Amino acid sequence: MSAPQSLGDKALAHETRGIARRELGELDASVEDLELAVELDQNTAAYRMLAWTYRLKGEFERAEATYTRVLKDDDHWQGWLSRCVDRTDLERYQEAAHDCEKALRRDPENIDALVFLAMSYNFLGDGLRALPLAQKAIKLSPDEARHYVELVWALHLIDKPALARLEANRALDRFEGNSDILHFLDATQ
Repeated sequence: MSAPQSLGDKALAHETRGIARRELGELDASVEDLELAVELDQNTAAYRMLAWTYRLKGEFERAEATYTRVLKDDDHWQGWLSRCVDRTDLERYQEAAHDCEKALRRDPENIDALVFLAMSYNFLGDGLRALPLAQKAIKLSPDEARHYVELVWALHLIDKPALARLEANRALDRFEGNSDILHFLDATQ
């Protein structure tokens, strides 16, 4: 006869299965397991997994509320970044920028925080603030097209359209067929 599982062990089992189900695309089953996991053990990492699953289901407000609850107990960069991404989905760019700024203060070279903060500033029309973030992201990780997308939008916003298009075409040479770069070139003709 096996020993009874502790609540922590049961919570971890549900969290692990919830994550696996999410990876399999079984989002409703994932939510059930993750909700049970956080009910059994108030683990902030499990809460973040639950919030991300809500986001994947398109339940952005529910995800935001869950991240907000987590951030009261755990001032972790991942929580700030994840809520930033969620708020970007909600097109609440000022709030998203605030969250990404907090994530970057905790992890200054976090590529995702750099890109989402640059994106938020670009959506807010603030290319001057977006530009150095995109440049830093490119320096740290030059093989990702999304960094160049934010760079060219920032250049465009600071009234350097010729340079923005030049950089976009250079990026398109590297990232052939990239839809975001093509969209920039089309939108800025």
